[in-house]
Amino acid sequence: MSDEELKNNWQTRFSNVSVEIDLAHMGNELDNRIKKFERTVKRRNNREIITVFALIPIFAFVALYAQNLLSRIGAGLFILFALVVITVLSTVRKSGLGLVSFPVVEYLGAYKGYLIRERGLLDKVLYWYISPAVLSYSLIVIGFHRYLLLIPIFTMATLVYILNKRAVRGYFDPLIQKVNSDLEQIKNG
Repeated sequence: MSDEELKNNWQTRFSNVSVEIDLAHMGNELDNRIKKFERTVKRRNNREIITVFALIPIFAFVALYAQNLLSRIGAGLFILFALVVITVLSTVRKSGLGLVSFPVVEYLGAYKGYLIRERGLLDKVLYWYISPAVLSYSLIVIGFHRYLLLIPIFTMATLVYILNKRAVRGYFDPLIQKVNSDLEQIKNG
């Protein structure tokens, strides 16, 4: 058999094959993936909110009773920062997916929007989360003249930044690409 005959044989064999998309199975798989994702995000957000709530009284004490103005300002800024974190995480949590009754395409579109919002939080963590915390903590430490205590906060901030960027690249970007490909497959199928 020649090359041309092999090509023709191959093309005729698979030209009548159509790809079937099992929307019910895809919907169940999608529901399971979304529920797992939402549980993970909810646990992370709850852990952050609880931590910030636990730190507020400590920083309120510093704001009220510290002897130097710089430490008081830093503690006050931390309390404001804590309220911002609680508000942002609560807002994102409320914008979760309660769209189980939507058709698959609308459901995937809403899920993609939700993923993009969560990805945005992690991608911009330096601006809304790390910088305010480091600034307020640094003011307190400088006010108390305990400069070596800046090392752990900068180390922790760097670690938080790296972990969040890794989550964006390793988890959110592939998941958003998967949702995009699922949407394209459904629209073209």
